[in-house]
Amino acid sequence: MKYDFLIDTYATERVKILSTWSEFTDEDLPVRPLRTDPRGRSVHEQMVHQCVSEDVWFRTMLGIDVGAPPLPSDETRTGFMARYAEDSAKRLAILRQQQEPWWEEPTKFFDVERSRAWVMTRRLTHTSHHRGQQMAMLRMLGRELHSNYGPTADTGGLMQNHAPTIYAYPGVEALLQAEESGGHKAPLPGPGGRAVTERPDAPSATGRPHSQPMAAPCLDFNLGREVEQLHRHNGTQSGHNARTLVRHDGLRIVLIAMKAGSRIPQHQTEGYISIQTVAGHIQVRAQGRSFDLPSGGLLALDHGIPHDVEALEESALLLTIAWSREK
Repeated sequence: MKYDFLIDTYATERVKILSTWSEFTDEDLPVRPLRTDPRGRSVHEQMVHQCVSEDVWFRTMLGIDVGAPPLPSDETRTGFMARYAEDSAKRLAILRQQQEPWWEEPTKFFDVERSRAWVMTRRLTHTSHHRGQQMAMLRMLGRELHSNYGPTADTGGLMQNHAPTIYAYPGVEALLQAEESGGHKAPLPGPGGRAVTERPDAPSATGRPHSQPMAAPCLDFNLGREVEQLHRHNGTQSGHNARTLVRHDGLRIVLIAMKAGSRIPQHQTEGYISIQTVAGHIQVRAQGRSFDLPSGGLLALDHGIPHDVEALEESALLLTIAWSREK
């Protein structure tokens, strides 16, 4: 069906919305771009607008009514995510039942007539516009960003520099379950040594201070001290904290500290990886197997293998990611 691309785009767009909302906290809901300027929507109002606007467009323009109130009874961050996840899943299921004639039929778009395919295209761009605003607000709040389309500054920079795509969660179900219990997002290596710009003459830059450069002919570290610092500043909801130690075009070495009982949910990388326990005791699950890694344990995984990590006690691990030079 030639309009499958619109259905596929909506399927991914709903995940992007939920992923963006998961990066906020409940304390962020009243925040506006400028605190004293009521013209800018707060995070809360952005979530309200997404739910109400999408409900109105689908009901009045596309004839799709999911038979539910657009807003959650509990207007918290997780309340909005659960409401939108349920309603958008129902809309997606109905869209998948439609054939080409349905998409090409005219419908009312405010005061003009347009095809349903045209209206759906406008709906997708409307949603992505507001999602971009919310991602900008996350940066204004000083938050890290997981991948939404591809790499971000916090996953290592630009794609041409072989920065990986790291999603916060492998899917909607994992996102909702994890956020209900405080959040267990995939760890981020942080910005690399290059400025996040396509300018070929841009100087090296990082988004946060580091005690030494991440790309040099020789680098040495005191892992004990690095682990101690990561644990000291590990106040995140996810229970893990990370710092990139080494960043070259084809190599990344990331030190990750994990609180006891914390988990890094299932994820995968495009590079070859090794996981070495430098303190504590972790367990890695991959390809239907569980790998027990006490301090000193080492596991190597081929590229693209989904895996998750659990800290059986307070732990630290060294993650190495390598990419082929031909990539």
